[in-house]
Amino acid sequence: MAIRGRVLAGQYVDATITLSLKGDLGLHLGLRRLPRLTSAEVARWERIERDRQPRPGYDVLPDWVRSCALAVRDAARGQRHTVRVEWNEGEPSIIELPTRFFIHFAVLLQDREVGSAARPTSAVVTGSAPPLDPVAQIERLATLRDQGVLTEAEFVAKKTELLARV
Repeated sequence: MAIRGRVLAGQYVDATITLSLKGDLGLHLGLRRLPRLTSAEVARWERIERDRQPRPGYDVLPDWVRSCALAVRDAARGQRHTVRVEWNEGEPSIIELPTRFFIHFAVLLQDREVGSAARPTSAVVTGSAPPLDPVAQIERLATLRDQGVLTEAEFVAKKTELLARV
């Protein structure tokens, strides 16, 4: 049985979400190919929390790291993750992703998560905190890879993207 995500509501309702061998999360409705869950297609996204108790210390983590940490914790419980996606074009969608897809999604679209884009901007304006260093981000990604959260291919793809920004 294949592990898939699905679109629950909004644009592309009833579409399935699959992970390609290249590491792309794509939407499919029958034989029709729909947009991919990439920075080029997604304007912003936010996780829809379900009965989640706040954990001490999680609030100091960057949004995408906190999302990944909570996803790993939830994986043992067999939980799926619900996300509201605002597309660059069209209406928003509510999607449900299995943990493996969600972690991949959260890492690839970390700069599009609601709340994460505001922090670096305010930090630059106020000078209160330096922007995240690409080397530090790569080290965090390596830790996630070593823990089995990310595959080697996912790690290499994000590392290449971060190094291209330097």
